[in-house]
Amino acid sequence: MAPTPEPGAPPPSEAELGVRHTVFGMLAGLAEHNAYHGGQIALLKRAVAARPRRT
Repeated sequence: MAPTPEPGAPPPSEAELGVRHTVFGMLAGLAEHNAYHGGQIALLKRAVAARPRRT
């Protein structure tokens, strides 16, 4: 958790907050993240479908 700024202190800059991304970079990262997890879900579905059924 970030420390609480002192009263009257200026707000932190984006660099101080660690924000160094463009909108394009964020959208590309979001698409990549979603594709990665979509692939995980597809692998899990395939693994579940290949399991022998219990009787």
